[in-house]
Amino acid sequence: MRRCQSQYRREFQKIGSVFKGLDIPCDYDDHSEESRQLRTAIRRTGETYEEIGHLYAEQPKNDWEIIDNLMHDYRGLVGAFPGILAVHKGAQQKRKDIEKSGVGPIDIRQSVAQRTDVISYATCAEINHFHAERATDFQHSIKSFLTEQISFYQKIVDRLQQNLADYGDV
Repeated sequence: MRRCQSQYRREFQKIGSVFKGLDIPCDYDDHSEESRQLRTAIRRTGETYEEIGHLYAEQPKNDWEIIDNLMHDYRGLVGAFPGILAVHKGAQQKRKDIEKSGVGPIDIRQSVAQRTDVISYATCAEINHFHAERATDFQHSIKSFLTEQISFYQKIVDRLQQNLADYGDV
């Protein structure tokens, strides 16, 4: 992700430099008002593309980094589930073993069954809570991400439209 961002930034800054470089040959042109307006418009085009490069450099903190952090958090949460399920499975197996053997006082067997039920209920509650939170988190984060992306590209369009208006008088 970061590699792509820097490439976009560099490419737009190169484009900006090319447009600014076009201003120099035009400087030797006649010094009419139209020529001066054209040189100014070309220079502003270069500046616009350099600004777009800066926008690309600054944008990730508004959208991509947020999504990246969300994915990192959920990767950690999902990574914990095998351990949680192993504890649940171990508790269930222990309960089956004790019930199957029939050895020991009845109150210990009931105690094991009760604790196993608590683990089962807690595990189910955690899984349900995870799914509910995941849906909310992803919906909110992706909605925010797309809103920021629209805003970002709208800024680019606005800058280009402002620059296009510079050529209207030429």
